[in-house]
Amino acid sequence: MERENTGEILDESGLSQCLFCTRWTGRGTCEAYPGEPFKVPVVILANKHDHRDAYPGDGGLLFSPANRESAIKQDKAVERARVGSITFRGGK
Repeated sequence: MERENTGEILDESGLSQCLFCTRWTGRGTCEAYPGEPFKVPVVILANKHDHRDAYPGDGGLLFSPANRESAIKQDKAVERARVGSITFRGGK
């Protein structure tokens, strides 16, 4: 079940894959999910979905690493989430 996206969703390192993407615009939004704050789906923010693969509503705009280091960090963030090390911290 997907949780309501109303606050920070962080992996154990405190970082979402979104932070390493050139499309990220901040406050839970990006070029793929623009508009009001926290439009990016929780499963992407929480690294439960590797956004190198399409997700409903992204308009074909996938993860685009800023550089090689960003690509490596995204890999690690998604892998940590895959093994279940997610922390949810609520709040606006």
